Amino acid sequence: MGLIGKNRSSGLMLALGLALAPVAEAEEISFTSASPYQLGDLLANDTPTYDVEITADLVYPDNKTEMMPAFVFMHGSGGPLLRHHRYLELARARGFVSLQIDSFGPRGITSSVGNQTNVTAAMMTIDVLRALKFLAGRPDVDANRIAIMGSSKGAIAALFATWSPIRHKVAGDLDFAGFALLYPLCATIEDGKVSANPVHVYIGKEDNWTPAAPCISQVDRMAALGNKWAITLYEGAYHGFDAPIDGIRDMPYAYSMVDCNVALRSDGYEYETGSGHLLTRAERRMAFRSCAKKGAVKMGGYHAADALLNDIGLFLDVVID
Repeated sequence: MGLIGKNRSSGLMLALGLALAPVAEAEEISFTSASPYQLGDLLANDTPTYDVEITADLVYPDNKTEMMPAFVFMHGSGGPLLRHHRYLELARARGFVSLQIDSFGPRGITSSVGNQTNVTAAMMTIDVLRALKFLAGRPDVDANRIAIMGSSKGAIAALFATWSPIRHKVAGDLDFAGFALLYPLCATIEDGKVSANPVHVYIGKEDNWTPAAPCISQVDRMAALGNKWAITLYEGAYHGFDAPIDGIRDMPYAYSMVDCNVALRSDGYEYETGSGHLLTRAERRMAFRSCAKKGAVKMGGYHAADALLNDIGLFLDVVID
């Protein structure tokens, strides 16, 4: 047995008073995944090797039944945090089995704030898809009612998990029943080949870390294509507005992506549209050199946290129905 909320957070998160503490008893499970730098690296591999053991905390709801929906949560750049438990608890109160993934610990890091290359969104995407396959194989989980919520970088992983080519490659015919994206960097999925299930973006209107404007554009584009995409904007809220901190905080080590635009090509490779550079190891620094701004990022807006929690509850109700 493990404890939900192991102390895996960074010094920065400790300074903000957001580090993890033991919260509830959980079954620590594991499943194998892979670590492609870009999704295209795995997509081009005819026989991918899943040799990275990912750990996760599995918790059953109090009202356990023979067949239950499941809720997967993927953390952001700060790793698993205490505040994420409100979403896990909310899901369990509605009868979901919850699964909280740790993509960082098994790969030897605690945070990717200020360095997004040590664990990439592509790696985390494969993790959530392998988690989908793991849960769907359990006899007490309804494979047609598995939802995912990602926070920040984890929301990028959830966004990429909507992309049908990589989902089919990793998880076959399985799909998440709904995708909740909490303040993601909204990359353009160029070929528009995405899940037919609901995708909802939740983001602060003032976010200057992963800005709202690209999310609005992508939701509008996907909705125009007939997909079930929607967005909720929170007034006066910045990135991480669900963190219980007073006022608005500066994040000196984070990079603002306001002037950057990322797209996912049909071959599974991301690129920055302004510079044209791919987000590969070789070109990533060049891709963001002229558009990413370090030290301009702010965090906060806790006044919107209760509204967000209510909205996530409505999202979960749709999955149950």
